Amino acid sequence: PPPAGGPPFTGAPLVSLSDVTVGCEVGKGRFKQVHRGTLAQQVGTDRDVVILRYSKSGETRRELHVLSLLARTPRGSPYIPEIFGACDEKKEVVILQERAEWGSLKAAI
Repeated sequence: PPPAGGPPFTGAPLVSLSDVTVGCEVGKGRFKQVHRGTLAQQVGTDRDVVILRYSKSGETRRELHVLSLLARTPRGSPYIPEIFGACDEKKEVVILQERAEWGSLKAAI
């Protein structure tokens, strides 16, 4: 289990929410909302991302802990999306994740 009182997400660089443009909602889970969006990196190099918006609660800590462990895994598996950054806001944690080129696994099955 994740340590109590620590940061809600580790394993990815902190990103300012002002660098993120939130697009349409593409899904919803028990602990999160999922949106498409863009992350501004440098002039003219916006990155297409999936935005995971987690409400801050005790129930989300375990899911965020597992996600942070996966983010630390060396990139090498095409089945684990890359984590580009995280925003720690007052009421939510925002995770910026690689967009799956071929869509969701659920749709493929």
